[in-house]
Amino acid sequence: MTELSSILRNDPLIDIAAEEYRKFRGSEEWDEQYKWDSLSELNKEFPVGGINRENVVEKVKLLQEMNPKQGSFVYWSELTNLHRVAEEKPEVVADFMNSLLNERLPLAERINHARATIKEKSNESFGTPLIGYILASWDREKYPVYKDDIFQHFIDVLDLNWKFGKQKIGEKYEKYLEVCNAVAGFLGEKGIVENPNVMDGQDFLYCINYYEKFKEIQGTAMRGDSIMAEPFATIFRDRKEAEWAFDLLKETFEKLGIESPDEKRFSVTLPKNENALHLNFRKWGIVWFSGTQKGDYKIKIILPSKDAESLAYAKKLEPFEKSNFTLALTEFSREDFRNHEAELREYFFDALEKVKEFRKNINDHSHSRHQPEIVEAIFDPEKREKLLTEGLTNAASEQPPEEELAPPA
Repeated sequence: MTELSSILRNDPLIDIAAEEYRKFRGSEEWDEQYKWDSLSELNKEFPVGGINRENVVEKVKLLQEMNPKQGSFVYWSELTNLHRVAEEKPEVVADFMNSLLNERLPLAERINHARATIKEKSNESFGTPLIGYILASWDREKYPVYKDDIFQHFIDVLDLNWKFGKQKIGEKYEKYLEVCNAVAGFLGEKGIVENPNVMDGQDFLYCINYYEKFKEIQGTAMRGDSIMAEPFATIFRDRKEAEWAFDLLKETFEKLGIESPDEKRFSVTLPKNENALHLNFRKWGIVWFSGTQKGDYKIKIILPSKDAESLAYAKKLEPFEKSNFTLALTEFSREDFRNHEAELREYFFDALEKVKEFRKNINDHSHSRHQPEIVEAIFDPEKREKLLTEGLTNAASEQPPEEELAPPA
């Protein structure tokens, strides 16, 4: 028995979710059969004739045609970029795909090698969802399609101390595959799925993250610590995401050289009527979180403009300030951010180095709606737990909407 299998067998919440999945799988509410249909068809067509420079453009077109319009396996922009490179440099994309599928080498090694090679030859950095889609198109029973948020949700639910940086895409997908295999085995042992494979494991991870009935189980069964006070309950999807956001803010402080809650170079604010949490450095917006009762969760972060402009999934870009267009406050859906977090964090930290040096002689910006309680909770995990559960004790948020700190709209 692997350590992961043992964890699954002994976690009460996973056991409850598995029993719910037994009833849910195949019901009218379960809307995932398209994954089996699309990938089964791809498994018949994609491997035919192998992959070479003569047919690689057609192979990419097939991936585009079979990528579902609803519940897509990969961002359309990734496939568009892959198609462009295949037309310009067919041998590069053929080598990329064949490297991924070379099972004589360990999985993580071939993924990292394939990504590094195509990056060097085309300047394109393809992410884990595209890697997973190509692999699953070749053999859906061996390789699962990848969604970062369902993997991160599983890690959070089980409190696993797993971290994967941008340079460890191969290791991340390899661990994800291990999880899908372990979950599939777990579902088979419980008699929930007959002859399970990684698709069943992936589907379980997807369902417990996306379907409302499983969210309710997580909120009421074994995780009482998921309860949050307002405004945090609206700004963030759940307690785990709030913890993740506070950790990102703490890391941002460290990158900006902010060592004490008492420093005057920054402010943390809660703009009234916006369901938002803003971190500003001097007079500039750096990280902004927002949410709605309908579950529309966004994040804005400062990025180098040239990197932000290359991201098809970026929603909105605003210049750092009127006289500086090298940086941009860039908006993402929270899901898109988590799906591309390793890459975006690297760009973000590059931007913070520039922010630190920009106009160092400017006066510190004192903000009347600064929230010292939140700052203390960012620095101190014990205060964070109390804040998220009980809410703010002061009334600093009951102010008019804050003045524009970030770049003009």
